[in-house]
Amino acid sequence: MKNRIDIEKITNTFLEYTLINTTSDPSSQNLPSNDNQYKLAQYVANQFSELAGVTIDVKSNAITTITLPANTAGVPSIVFFAHLDTAPDH
Repeated sequence: MKNRIDIEKITNTFLEYTLINTTSDPSSQNLPSNDNQYKLAQYVANQFSELAGVTIDVKSNAITTITLPANTAGVPSIVFFAHLDTAPDH
């Protein structure tokens, strides 16, 4: 049986992410400009940490790299790069 995509789970996970306010602070001189951007990076990393063979790197500036190993011999792995901030309302 093929793996089925659980649209409801994907949707719920995305909605969880949107509950974390990651709006950029244009007056900040720091990266990330909002502490919640780093919190979201850690939250996402923790979710992937349960998977076997995953490589996770969360930088102090919240740049997050998650590498999943290939599940088939002879094919490359997949790398996800996450952009975690949102633009402020104007």
